[in-house]
Amino acid sequence: MLPPSCARCGAPLPAVAADPTHPEWCGACAARALDAPGMPPTVPSSSGRTSQAPWSNPATMASPDGAPPVVRVRVLDGLLTGLAASAIAGGLWWGVVIGLAQKGTDLELWHLGSILVGLIVGQGVLTGSRKGGGASGALALVLSAATIAVAVYFIDRSQMIIALNDAGRSSDVPLWDGISAVTDVYRGWWDFDQTRVLMWLAGPIIAVLIAGWPGRRPLLG
Repeated sequence: MLPPSCARCGAPLPAVAADPTHPEWCGACAARALDAPGMPPTVPSSSGRTSQAPWSNPATMASPDGAPPVVRVRVLDGLLTGLAASAIAGGLWWGVVIGLAQKGTDLELWHLGSILVGLIVGQGVLTGSRKGGGASGALALVLSAATIAVAVYFIDRSQMIIALNDAGRSSDVPLWDGISAVTDVYRGWWDFDQTRVLMWLAGPIIAVLIAGWPGRRPLLG
C-alpha cells in the first residue's frame, strides 16, 4: 500500500501535518502557500529536484499600476557600442572602395557609402543606449559625421596612391600628410562636385533617424 501523498505536488505526506488546516499538503506546499499563495505547486523530478508544475509559466513581474517596464537610456553604453560600430563602418567602407579600385573598377558614386555608415553607426548607438531619443540621436550624429570625415580622407588619399602606382610614378607617398592635406581634400571635392559632397550628409541623417527616434528599440536586444 502506497503512503498518502500531497494533494498539490504528489510528494509523500509527513506523519505530522505541516499545516493543520490543510493536512493534505506537504511541508513545502504549505510553506509556499503562506509565502506566495498564487505560486503553482512543485512536483518532484526524476533527479530528485523539485520543479514548477508542468505546463505552467511563472508569473510575469509587473509594476503595481500595470505600466510596462521603464527602459533607461544608457548614454555611456551607446558611446562604447557607437565607437565600435564607427570603426567597423569606416573600415568596411574604405576596404570595399579600395578593394574595387585596385581591381580597376571605376567608382563614381563611392560617396553613397555614407549611407552604410549611417545605418551601422545608428544601430550601434541604439543597441548600446537601449532606447532612441535626443541623447542617442546626438551621439549618433557626432560619431557618424566623424567617421565619414575620416573615411573620406583616407579613401581619397588611397585612391590617389593607387592611381600613382598605376601610372608608374613613385609610390612613396604617405597616407597621412597632415591637417592641410585633409582640408585640401574636402576643398577639392567641394570645388569639383558639390553634389557628391552632399552625399556625405546622408550618413548622419540616417544615423539620427535610427538612434534619435523617440522610443525606438534596437533590432537586437
